Amino acid sequence: MNSLLFSFIKKKEQEYYVATVFYTPPDDRIEDLELNKGDVVQLLSVDGPWYFVSTTGGRTQTSGWVPASILTACPSKDQSQRNSDVSTSVKGNDGNVDNF
Repeated sequence: MNSLLFSFIKKKEQEYYVATVFYTPPDDRIEDLELNKGDVVQLLSVDGPWYFVSTTGGRTQTSGWVPASILTACPSKDQSQRNSDVSTSVKGNDGNVDNF
């Protein structure tokens, strides 16, 4: 994705999400952010099915794009929601759906 083409929607209130699966970006998506299941992130902007997020808490703060389908809303960055029974599907670059 070319960052010049993104249409950013600024959020008025801070919104936090938790990753429901481990996400490793494909090699051709250098602006994506790798997430571990259970990572809490802050939503910065939205571009269709992609969220631009920033990590919170334990590790060095980083930001990048992730598929919205791998995130679940949580009330605050302090919530440590880690549901091991949550599953989701992510459509890969080859068009196939990978179930997690």
